Amino acid sequence: MKLRKLRYWIVAAFAVLLVGGIAAFVPLNGNAKQVKVIKTDAMRVHAYALKQRAVGYSSLKLTDEVKLENKQHEMAWYRDKYADVKIDGQKTRLYHVSNRANNHSFWIKTSDLKTITSASFHPKGQALTPYHGKIGVVGDSIPAGWDGYHFNHGNSYFDWFGKYINMDPKNQYSFAVPDAKIVGHRYATYALSGNRVGQDLKSQIEQHKGQFQQLNYLYVAIGVNDYTNKSGSGSLKHIAKTLSERLDWLQKLNPKMMIIGILPMNRYTYKGNDCSNFKNDRDFTLNEERDALRKVYDDHHMAVIDFNELAPELITPKNRLATLNDGILHPTIRTDQELGRVLAQTFEDKTGQKES
Repeated sequence: MKLRKLRYWIVAAFAVLLVGGIAAFVPLNGNAKQVKVIKTDAMRVHAYALKQRAVGYSSLKLTDEVKLENKQHEMAWYRDKYADVKIDGQKTRLYHVSNRANNHSFWIKTSDLKTITSASFHPKGQALTPYHGKIGVVGDSIPAGWDGYHFNHGNSYFDWFGKYINMDPKNQYSFAVPDAKIVGHRYATYALSGNRVGQDLKSQIEQHKGQFQQLNYLYVAIGVNDYTNKSGSGSLKHIAKTLSERLDWLQKLNPKMMIIGILPMNRYTYKGNDCSNFKNDRDFTLNEERDALRKVYDDHHMAVIDFNELAPELITPKNRLATLNDGILHPTIRTDQELGRVLAQTFEDKTGQKES
């Protein structure tokens, strides 16, 4: 009798390898269930938060649960792989996720994950007091969440900024569009949706001027594409003059709206040259453009954000291949989270919000 019980528990507790996939007899919720892996593959990285009920597993055998404490529920988890499995014949998808530091990972059912914009997700460092105003951003691909190849909807640094200052995503407005410039008047049509959007700063203001009248704060994060060779933006003097005219227009649309300028972040050439001190085809460097744009914001008595000053070690020539998704300009999702946190700190300092 004892021998029969022993054999039963051996079958219930240990994985059995089968030809054509991995199968395991797993005691889930007190019942032995058979798990078979159908397919695994890499996926584009995306940030999620954990639901309260979440259960993690150290492997696809699903035999060993990972202990998830409160601190894990205050973190973002980054998907990089998926696995389709069958549990007692029922198909289920799991994601492999890791933390921002990439030193802790596990497998988890997709149903145990939620978006980082979920109201029930409270990351460490989030403001204790919610912000109830309305905030917008105009600009280029970086605040838009474009990583050089794809849009990362819900994972941009502007999304993370909103999460850290504890505001309702419904009160956030992103008008940013990839390849936007200070100089120009282009509109663009998104291939998948067919939506026509204002691309350059003038077009963004033109298209959304009614919404600007409702905002409490507006961030202007633009300029890096005007530096690009063959941008058509002209001289540095012309770029600065154009920005000044656009800011005048925005102030006229809503005199009570606080406008904050965000200077262009670090970018690199295909050969790895730091553009901060690299002259373009009009004989000015990215640092010189930053200085010119800062003066325009200063002349308009507007606050200025320079990520290179606030987080000088975040994106550097040495780590650019890890922190920029294309190694040139566009941040990875992990970098976007840190950019959002840093930006939120400047807002909290301004409004007096306290962090958790």
